[in-house]
Amino acid sequence: MSSLQSMTPSHLQNLIQEELESNEKFMKTFRSKILTNETIEIKSSWFSEQLKNSLINGQDKRKVTEALTKAIEFLYGSKWGFKQLKKIKTVGIKIEFDGKLLETIVTDEQIQTYRKEKFEDNEDDTGFAISWLTKEWYIETHHIISKIEIYENICNELKTYGVRQKDIPRKSEIMKQIDYVFKIPNVFSLICKIAYEMGKSNESVLFSSDQIDEISWYLKGKLHARRIMFGRTITDMLYLWNGKCFRHEIRNGLIENEIENIVFQATKHVRIEIQTKLLAIAEIVDESEISSYLHIQCLKNGYYDMKNFEYIEEINPDETFVTQELPIKYDPKAKCPNLAQYVVNAIAEPIQRIGVWEMMAWCVDNGLNLNKAFFLVGVSAQNGKSTFLKWVEYLLGEWNCGHVPLELMDTDRFACAGLINKKANLFADIKNGMIKNNKTFLMIVTRDRVYVQFKGKDPFYLLPECVNIFSVNKPPEFEETGDQTYRRIYPIDFINKFKENPTKEELEDGIKKIDFELVDNMFTEKEKSGVFNVLIACAKRLRKQRRFSHAPIEEEVREYWENATDHLLDFSKKFLIEKKGCYILSDDMKDTYENQYCKNRRIPPLGERKFIHEFPMSCIFNTKYGKVSTTDGRHCWKDIWWNYKQPPGNLMMQDELPITKEGQAKVRCKECIDKNHDNCLDRDRCLCSKEGHGSDNNYKRAS
Repeated sequence: MSSLQSMTPSHLQNLIQEELESNEKFMKTFRSKILTNETIEIKSSWFSEQLKNSLINGQDKRKVTEALTKAIEFLYGSKWGFKQLKKIKTVGIKIEFDGKLLETIVTDEQIQTYRKEKFEDNEDDTGFAISWLTKEWYIETHHIISKIEIYENICNELKTYGVRQKDIPRKSEIMKQIDYVFKIPNVFSLICKIAYEMGKSNESVLFSSDQIDEISWYLKGKLHARRIMFGRTITDMLYLWNGKCFRHEIRNGLIENEIENIVFQATKHVRIEIQTKLLAIAEIVDESEISSYLHIQCLKNGYYDMKNFEYIEEINPDETFVTQELPIKYDPKAKCPNLAQYVVNAIAEPIQRIGVWEMMAWCVDNGLNLNKAFFLVGVSAQNGKSTFLKWVEYLLGEWNCGHVPLELMDTDRFACAGLINKKANLFADIKNGMIKNNKTFLMIVTRDRVYVQFKGKDPFYLLPECVNIFSVNKPPEFEETGDQTYRRIYPIDFINKFKENPTKEELEDGIKKIDFELVDNMFTEKEKSGVFNVLIACAKRLRKQRRFSHAPIEEEVREYWENATDHLLDFSKKFLIEKKGCYILSDDMKDTYENQYCKNRRIPPLGERKFIHEFPMSCIFNTKYGKVSTTDGRHCWKDIWWNYKQPPGNLMMQDELPITKEGQAKVRCKECIDKNHDNCLDRDRCLCSKEGHGSDNNYKRAS
């Protein structure tokens, strides 16, 4: 068991501080008693046996008094500021230990007497005076740790206590003595602790450029520096508190701004040293700390808890680790009519509109694991995909969005590092073609650990938390086409087309005019606040269901994906059936393909030569392109016929029409059925009796 004699004053002080701080009953009344100048009662029974025996049985009562006094001072200063402590100390702090009032040395009069005695005893030793002033007066008593401030005060103190001007050492000699004191081990540890507490209480201070350790500890306290550990790898990623949340230091500039304010004449070399030291002493936290606070959304005017669905004004950086800040102002009364109208204009299916709102809610509350990747599919340009993606980035903030293309996730080992601490991964217009390896993509979607690396740094395993949203004209083909792929895909169709000045014919065909005013009103702060209120309601539903309300199952996605990646295959499924001995004229096939299928889907049709080349490979039936017969030189597609459930063009098949001996039947056009003969588009082959209608050109139909 250590005795009091074997303990240094600073060691004894630290033990007292730790055990008093853990006493909740004492800490509750501690501050109020100091502020009202009441006696602070301390009992030996509060301490551990070792410390209790040291305090009671120790012979040096002055050491006990000094340790208790400084422990009380430091506890108060670290929690409520050392500036306020200086004012309180001029009045005095009364401490009672086991019923006995201690004769403290904290009043100005007592300390002045003590200091005078020290100088009179050592009037010929100026070096001792400087050392004593630095250690016991400035550092231990007043917690002054700036060498600049200590030097200025020492010069004044030496004059005050009769040291002649010619006997005052030069600045270099005084600084040498101060440096010596700062290197004493127990003083150095105390200085670092004081610097850390001063940083936490945000006290202003000016350090000299050689105080690298003190500056680093001050910044650690003020910026709550934390270093992230991914798996078992401690990275160089430093997260700092910016007053609202923790932000990654890369291009953040927090350290640079603080160094400008607290360091005198900091060179580039000094700045690098400070950042290196701060990284070394920063608190190490696991990446799971980030995940555990993803439900707390940092907003412009406070915080919103997506788990308990309540607004929070402030959070304690020592107790939370919020790393994502949204550029949204919380306003529970705000609405979002403009974005709601835009979604209605751009997305035809009501079920998919719900999916889009739930997708945005997941981007905000990205702590949920819903295992989906969104593909915004629009086969033509100007259908609203890009504008919508820009709005999602506007909602989340560009710093919360990554932009990693799907095709690079498996091929570029540095690409996935761009997904660290992102709410969403947005990429517009990923390239067409085959994705040969999509394993990393699936791992990111299901939030399994993926192998990532920064250039010039050690690799590590990342647990991604982002929502993946891609826009495509034509969905990519996956080499791996199992259920595990299609189970993770959520397609959203943007089939409507917009133009700045559409013609009358284009408007009749369903093309819409771009509403620039609507788009401009979407990108406003008020609109974001209204959208956030809607997303809160969607997040409640998602958290309750643990799934999307109308997500398609893998069989539906597989069929959709196969048809979307090969539209000729989709065309053959919807418009054709296999019938041996039948044929469709090439001109009729081209007319139906262009004017019905492509026009309705608003996609550009293939050219005639490309269609002839690719259609046999994509069609689900065996068909050949050739001439009708040796005597009929017209070209046709053989062994296929129209699907009656999906009549081609503007033709309507009539089962009751007479069949010729060659097995041919004539057809009636829809316009003629409606007796609107002027609009008949198939006069050469309809059965209407009107002049100019009807001819010998007949369709061959199946028996």
